[in-house]
Amino acid sequence: MASDAGLGADLSSELMDSGTDAFGIGLDHDEPAPDVKQKEMYEDIMGISGTENGGGNEALSKRLISFREWLEKDGSIKIHPSLCLVNGEATDGTKNAPVLVYGPPPGVSTENADSSAGRIGIVDREEDRALYDRTMGCQVRSTKEIKKDDILLTVPRSAMITPDLVAASDAGRAVLACCEPATDDKSHFWSFFENTTISEKKYVDKVGLNNGTQLLVKILQHRKKAETAATKSLNARDESLIKSGNIAGVGKNKVSLSYKLAPRGIISTRAPILAFLIHQRFSDTVRPPVVGGTAEIRDEMDDCRNGGSTAIRIKPHPDWPLTFGPYARILPSTVPIPLCWKRNELALLAGCVPGIMPLQEVAGMTLQLASEFVSLVDAGILHRFPSVFPRGLITWERWVWAASVYSSRVLPASCYFDRVDDNKEYQTPNDPEIFQSNSDVWNELGVMIPFLDMLNHETDAAQVTWQPALVPKANSKSESNNSKEQEHPPRAICHKRVKKGSQLYCSYGSNNNQILILQYGFGLINNASDEVRVGWGLTDAVGNVKPPDDYMSPFFDDEAGDCNGENITKDSGKTQGIVGKIILVCDSAEAVEVNNWWTKSRLEILDREALLSESILSMLGAGKKMISAAYHDVRYHPALLSAAVVATIEADRVEKLTSRKKVENTNVEPNISITKSHQKALRRYLAFFFARKMEKMLQSLNNGLKGHFEGLDLWTKASNGGLAYSSTQDSGSKQGWNKFFEEKAYFASVEAEKHYFTLSPESCVLALYDGHLRALQASIDGLVDDKKFENVISQLEEIGYKILENDDLPPEEAVIKEENVTKKEESTDPVETESTEKIADGVNGKIKEKSKSKRSRRNRKRSNGAAAAAAAAANDDRPPAIKLHIGNLAYCTLASDLFEYFAATYGRENVLECHIPTERESGRSRGFGFVTMTEGASRQALQPGKKNEVH
Repeated sequence: MASDAGLGADLSSELMDSGTDAFGIGLDHDEPAPDVKQKEMYEDIMGISGTENGGGNEALSKRLISFREWLEKDGSIKIHPSLCLVNGEATDGTKNAPVLVYGPPPGVSTENADSSAGRIGIVDREEDRALYDRTMGCQVRSTKEIKKDDILLTVPRSAMITPDLVAASDAGRAVLACCEPATDDKSHFWSFFENTTISEKKYVDKVGLNNGTQLLVKILQHRKKAETAATKSLNARDESLIKSGNIAGVGKNKVSLSYKLAPRGIISTRAPILAFLIHQRFSDTVRPPVVGGTAEIRDEMDDCRNGGSTAIRIKPHPDWPLTFGPYARILPSTVPIPLCWKRNELALLAGCVPGIMPLQEVAGMTLQLASEFVSLVDAGILHRFPSVFPRGLITWERWVWAASVYSSRVLPASCYFDRVDDNKEYQTPNDPEIFQSNSDVWNELGVMIPFLDMLNHETDAAQVTWQPALVPKANSKSESNNSKEQEHPPRAICHKRVKKGSQLYCSYGSNNNQILILQYGFGLINNASDEVRVGWGLTDAVGNVKPPDDYMSPFFDDEAGDCNGENITKDSGKTQGIVGKIILVCDSAEAVEVNNWWTKSRLEILDREALLSESILSMLGAGKKMISAAYHDVRYHPALLSAAVVATIEADRVEKLTSRKKVENTNVEPNISITKSHQKALRRYLAFFFARKMEKMLQSLNNGLKGHFEGLDLWTKASNGGLAYSSTQDSGSKQGWNKFFEEKAYFASVEAEKHYFTLSPESCVLALYDGHLRALQASIDGLVDDKKFENVISQLEEIGYKILENDDLPPEEAVIKEENVTKKEESTDPVETESTEKIADGVNGKIKEKSKSKRSRRNRKRSNGAAAAAAAAANDDRPPAIKLHIGNLAYCTLASDLFEYFAATYGRENVLECHIPTERESGRSRGFGFVTMTEGASRQALQPGKKNEVH
């Protein structure tokens, strides 16, 4: 998608320069320049060749007009007549298109951008970049009112940038020719490249143990390495040409330099796409061809035995546009994702613990891009293909630019696939000529859809929905088709009315700020999808120990932090950690205390209740932590809740719980009852746990941000309001996080549709940290507030615990009161967080395995013990089942949506139950669900790298 944040414009303010210096295009001034004409040609095409009034609104308007013509004539894309493209005073020529006059970019830096110390991935002139600095891209607006259900855009598949198109292009074939040949002649184009996600992960793993400073140094070093490799290659090329007297470097006397082909799998699948975008954007011809097909190009590709000469050719489709140049030339001059940030901007992440994980992602992507760029340079991409890549066309800056553009605009392949009837089943198109690459490549790389990718992001105000092509089911006649929808090509529709002059939005999905910032270059203040990873280990929950001396309870009622405000006291002399029947559970690093509390019996209960795999349990026993998450909406990770329940069980109950008999004719354990005192102990412990996490994070931020914000002195306790702390005379200069954030982050943000989007790196990083802190604060508030704690009780009931109103344990506690499955299974790392996949309609799911056979209490159906036992006996022939936890669901997702997706993917006979918990009062979804499937289907869904996208 476009990396625009859905930003509104100030119609009354004046257009001002950004204050940044122009970054040179083409050749550097200190390099030999035999191909000056190429640079001038590109600047002429872009309209930025003049020293005065070059670029800016006038030049962009001309390019937008050319792009609009290309959409209709070359791409055969049908656009609603009331849609127009606008950026500042630049428009696409549509009648009555609004002119937007902007003020200065919020939070813009006035420092020069140079080499590795500054921003990278920047192209074109300052005046052109200033246009994009204000909106991070063009806006799509309406010139007239648009009605609900109007078709806004119809895009034939041939107009999309797809893996097939890239593989058949001259640029893609040039990259392939930089690879070593295959041992046979039956290898497919993409088999020479490594999956980009896997490739980046290898580099992330390499830097996994590095601290912030080390990560920053590696990023800068690899940037410099890539620049140096390109400079050396160009210098060697120029020297060779000067000696040969062939300055153009083409023909029989073209440059002849040694090169080393890249081994198979060294270059990522993303590289051909980046080369394609660079070729279409920076070519010295007005309409750079996708497939040139000239004898000269064929000679350059076949200058030796290489990947291109041994791979099966992708056949060009006759309906593909001859060029994508007009589209590539309206893409932003810069996309400010962290990959492109300068050193002091990256330092905002390097200095704070919560910034390490996103910085690792930046480092992994930088190292991967730089390494493959150097490999391509060594393979001769800068001099072997002068007809496709003349001197200076490919640079490190442009390579990063292409990566940032691709990251911010790619759409999932499901946008290209067929949708069968009016259900949500997808299939690949039947035409083999437009679907030649294998499905794994399509799912990995996705597609780029011109015009659609210019829509800005909005979660609540989005009016645009993308609909893939709708086709009838195989072997069904259209006249007998009962579908509610008619067959149609890929299109975008308006699902709500749009007023005249309004901006049109689509949703990029319910993504947290880390994903938005890393992929699109903007953040969202008060992002409802924000969450923070938290580690939990045995040392975090030890009973019968004192709280730390510096701990200040977030409860307002009393020092002991009782849940209900009861005046519970402690022995100030020899505190044993027990207040009445309520266990005080805190953290402890003392081995004796940890071992005394976490006995073998308690660990067995933990294993059973939290559904831990053997590897996770061993890891906890070795003193390491399992990873769960804190959310902003008073949800608690099921594994963390279960671990906290086990940690707060009274010692005399532990042996009894482990010695209970299983229900007759079943292999399941009975439910654990949580008494009133146990609830209080659990409530106090979870508040302690999240408070300590928040305090440590605030301390890290206070120390890490002092070098960027003079005089910073944050309140770092969860008490006295926590983040909302307000300073008093007694506390001196301490400042609450909320006040600090409002002063610094909102200054560099823009309001749109009642949301605030952060643009500058500084405000983006603060929004990232704020999302983490708010998730922890919300977790604390959900425990301190009596009414909100009812949601916790509801979640405990949801995952199967029996909640009691007093401290009297029922004699029938060991009796199962629900239907059970028959086989005991272990989950596969159920508490590890997974990456969120970007999908067309913004609904996605993170799957965690919940073994229903291991703990049948997860079943929602309640009955008496006799009925449950009878049901269990009757279901002895039921196949072994596993319950999957589905996280990060959109709040509009229904249980029927889950069923339809999993039934279509894994077979209806394998889906046994689907359930989405809701809030007790509002009935609103809690954003997660459970799907019970047969063991085989569940294992298939949990395979590494398996993508599950719930549409």
